Amino acid sequence: MAEEPFEKRSTEATRIRAKYPDRIPVICERSARSCLPDMEKKKFLVPGSMLCGEFKYIVHKHLSQGGTPLSSDQTIFLFVGSTSPKTGALMSEVYEQYKSQDGFLYITYSAENTLGSGDGDLWSIDTWFHKIASGTRHQQTVGGVGAQQRCHKELATC
Repeated sequence: MAEEPFEKRSTEATRIRAKYPDRIPVICERSARSCLPDMEKKKFLVPGSMLCGEFKYIVHKHLSQGGTPLSSDQTIFLFVGSTSPKTGALMSEVYEQYKSQDGFLYITYSAENTLGSGDGDLWSIDTWFHKIASGTRHQQTVGGVGAQQRCHKELATC
């Protein structure tokens, strides 16, 4: 997506934000170091009220619908630059903090947690943030069927 000229991307993002002010224009691509497949669709227009964890579910679903099915327990990690957003963060908050100069929010996905855990484990982002916040080693579940249904109803693609 970055191969499109800056002015074209900027014009597109401005047009989208004017037409859909409560939506976030996202470009989501595979991390260069990831072994996961590319997604067919890379541009998303998501509600600002969507949680990052819900968007992660959408990415997982799009990857599963591709040529190489993913197992339901395979964890996907999302990154904005070198930062991994909290699963409970609103997409509007992430957008305001990390949007690019062209008006898009660029997110990459990977099957590996490049942040690491320091003790040899690979943790899901949900688990990692829970451990950091609580100082425990317990897993926390985010999302569920209600979140999945909400994602299906609210997600629109460009």
